[in-house]
Amino acid sequence: MKKNVFSGLLVLVLLVGVVGLLGATPQEETGEWSPQRTITTIVPWGAGGVSDQSARVLASEMETVLGVKIAIVNQRFYRHESRV
Repeated sequence: MKKNVFSGLLVLVLLVGVVGLLGATPQEETGEWSPQRTITTIVPWGAGGVSDQSARVLASEMETVLGVKIAIVNQRFYRHESRV
């Protein structure tokens, strides 16, 4: 009984995945897009950390490719830590 339920569920998941892939066909391109303004990238950790440094290296490469300024904003989000 459990094997039949598992097989049926697996077939259903595969069917949904295939239908999703068929619906995700590429759209016809109408023209080339390029950004016109500064792009702001939010890094949700403090400045100077590995995430900040990685974002800045990536942004400098993207600036070269896209031809626009990319601003990095470090914004720490509130994280609730449970106290025992």
